[in-house]
Amino acid sequence: MFIFHTCMKPSVSNYISSLEIHTSINWDSILQPDDLIITTKTPYEKYPLKGKAVVISSNKFVEIKTLLDVRHVKRVIGVGGGTAIDVAKTVASKRTLPMIAIPTILSTNVFSTNKSTIFFDKITSISTTIPNKVIIPFDIEIKFTKVFVSRSCGYNVNTYCI
Repeated sequence: MFIFHTCMKPSVSNYISSLEIHTSINWDSILQPDDLIITTKTPYEKYPLKGKAVVISSNKFVEIKTLLDVRHVKRVIGVGGGTAIDVAKTVASKRTLPMIAIPTILSTNVFSTNKSTIFFDKITSISTTIPNKVIIPFDIEIKFTKVFVSRSCGYNVNTYCI
């Protein structure tokens, strides 16, 4: 596991406090009973999330609204691509909860920004908090080398550095 501590641009009030890259994730050490885990179908089937996670199919606010009412939640975890992480950031922001992003695709920088794309009556970009922690699994299904993945992570995290 590699851990990077990121820096903060002066214009950004929130920032990622740590980025971890795991060759394999010990899910039992990450997940806690009071977590609200938000994911999509593919990560739900690939990782040991069955019975622990809420599977979403879109970033429509109607779907998000039900997640805002879930009780006894102390932290939000988004596992997946842009949709899952945008929804998790939105829920964490609205409920002022800490948030962990576990991206399963690195082609976007959704996990390192303070914006989420949510569908109200139309697609809208809203301000949200940046995840407190980002955990990147190296078993992401991509056709590139681990060096490429590391560079992509650095590029995305560098969005808010210097």
